[in-house]
Amino acid sequence: MLGKVDFFNEIKLYVPENFSFKCQDCGDCCRHESGFVLLLDKEIGKISKFLKITSSQFLQDYCYSFGQIEISIDGKSNKTKFKQIYSLKEKDNFDCIFWEKKNEKNSCGCNIYNVRPLQCRSYPFWLSSFNDKESFDQNIKRCRGFMTAGGQIFDKKTIYKKVYRDLVLRKEHYRLLLNDYIYSYIYEE
Repeated sequence: MLGKVDFFNEIKLYVPENFSFKCQDCGDCCRHESGFVLLLDKEIGKISKFLKITSSQFLQDYCYSFGQIEISIDGKSNKTKFKQIYSLKEKDNFDCIFWEKKNEKNSCGCNIYNVRPLQCRSYPFWLSSFNDKESFDQNIKRCRGFMTAGGQIFDKKTIYKKVYRDLVLRKEHYRLLLNDYIYSYIYEE
């Protein structure tokens, strides 16, 4: 993978000087439009345990197969296997399967908030959020927390660090999300 310094110098993200963000607890990132929430292996077990069901039951009831990636078994290219990547399901209205108008705490929001996937926790610091001005502007329209008065101001260096961290932690997901050229460039494969 590109080192942090090379990532900062070689990858050009669109980062306005005054970027601010403060979650508005509106749930708009969890609702209203189709998307996907990809799960790391450890999150499947963690959420299953939280729901007090088996991992198999969790995958059957709350997830769908998003795709599969080929991974090296022994660190060499000649021994590989396929690994399934899962995403949380959506309701018919495109809300996340775990978003409720009224949940067990009698409030709006995520029913698995304390064990929500990394993809949810790392938002808005995704490569796609800062890919270019057009992507950034789409996020402003979609998320009330972008560029909001009273939000935390993030400098360019911090944003790059947070995006880089997301790329490191969700490498398997990005294998399915990025085209081969960009993936190979970032991950040096």
